[in-house]
Amino acid sequence: MGREASILVRPVLKINGRKISTGLLKNCKVELNMVNFIDRNSSKKLFDDIQFSDLEETIINFMVPPNLLKIDVKVTCERQNIAFEKMDQFYKDHTFEVSEHSQKEEV
Repeated sequence: MGREASILVRPVLKINGRKISTGLLKNCKVELNMVNFIDRNSSKKLFDDIQFSDLEETIINFMVPPNLLKIDVKVTCERQNIAFEKMDQFYKDHTFEVSEHSQKEEV
């Protein structure tokens, strides 16, 4: 609580099973939804205009709120669909549960 933590994100973009550059991703955002274990209230933090690399993870730093129970991470991006002349939007989310020991004085 009150310290900085990091989430590492390395997306893999594939079309028809072939890996392509994440440089094609536009308007990328990472949203953190952090829930506390006392009253289940949540706080959100949005990181927008994220640029991903094919060579290394993107580091998202955030302050750990009090009484953290879980963090829901959602990555949203757009990609130009040339065939249909439009932007396709897609996302991936993942939940990280904080250890149950964090609610006790002893770990």
